[in-house]
Amino acid sequence: MAQQAEALVENCISICEEANKQILKDVTKLLSIISKQDALLIFSIAKDGMESSSMNYNKMGLTRKQYYTRLMQLKREGLIERNGNFYYHTTLGTFIYENCVNMLLAAIRNRKYMAMVDVLKHSNYFSQDATLTKNVINNIVRQI
Repeated sequence: MAQQAEALVENCISICEEANKQILKDVTKLLSIISKQDALLIFSIAKDGMESSSMNYNKMGLTRKQYYTRLMQLKREGLIERNGNFYYHTTLGTFIYENCVNMLLAAIRNRKYMAMVDVLKHSNYFSQDATLTKNVINNIVRQI
């Protein structure tokens, strides 16, 4: 009986590890696509609806091939979809944009403030009172 339970646990762990591997592959694929500047540009524009027009690539400074390659990659990964004459974010695309892309953009814009927070964290002045340090840092981060 103990051997069966142990085998069941090992089987469950193996299944979880395989599922996690697939999730990591999917995350890597999504990040790989949106890490390309032209794909990120298209993805960002599609947030508010991007007209499906053959002239879009000229306006964006992309070649026809770059535009359609990235557009197809974004569609294939379920980040954007076409509705009528416009491309919009899918639910997944909206989630990724709002929770990842916007957060990264804010972090990059406020990089200097974050460096200041790191300096404060390591200063002797704030290290005496951990609660005060945490509150000051949280207030700064919240304002960023």
